[in-house]
Amino acid sequence: MTTGSRTSRNPIPREGNIMRTNNHDHRRPGMAQRLGAALGALGRHLVAIDATLWAKAMIKADAVILDTETTDLRNAGIIEIALISARTGERLYESLVDPGDKPINPDAAKVHGITPEVVTGAPLWSAVLPEVLKATEGRLVLAYNKKFDIGAIRDDCARYELDPQHLGDDANWGCLMLRLSDFLRITASRKLNGGHRAVGDAQAARKVLLTIARKIKPAERNA
Repeated sequence: MTTGSRTSRNPIPREGNIMRTNNHDHRRPGMAQRLGAALGALGRHLVAIDATLWAKAMIKADAVILDTETTDLRNAGIIEIALISARTGERLYESLVDPGDKPINPDAAKVHGITPEVVTGAPLWSAVLPEVLKATEGRLVLAYNKKFDIGAIRDDCARYELDPQHLGDDANWGCLMLRLSDFLRITASRKLNGGHRAVGDAQAARKVLLTIARKIKPAERNA
């Protein structure tokens, strides 16, 4: 047994009952937050780039841009539909539609201007669907609000016991509103400035596509 004091090679200072160490935390205050913010910004930038590449692919593939006007927002019938070329803006098909037993909500009519008198003599959805299927066969379909338009088509097909075929398949559709949100790195949703008639809204949706593809500047989208 040895006597005398023993020295510690690395003495650890103590203050009260709290032990303090000499090793320093090399992480500067706020560095984690700054790194997280930088990674978040990079992620959003990559999402925006992906949206642009997607939009360019849709234009190259000449997808069809589709828009519908309906009797109401919910439990509605289609009263107008328009389809245009994503590449050229050419009108591929446009028609008013007789909603049958679905009355047009006066509030909806104030928005799109389509009254019962306007659709008098228009074909029923059962006559319009074959033309829409023909115009979209083998092509991707884009809508500004995909959920709304695909829902309207499915509902009317169910009402008339019709098969929506490829238009009923979610995989054949693209949503421009969500892609615009990715491009602008914001949260959906944004209103479409198209005058609330089917062909005008379809043309406005095409401007959204061109904006995402960087073919036109965002300021030109509402021109």
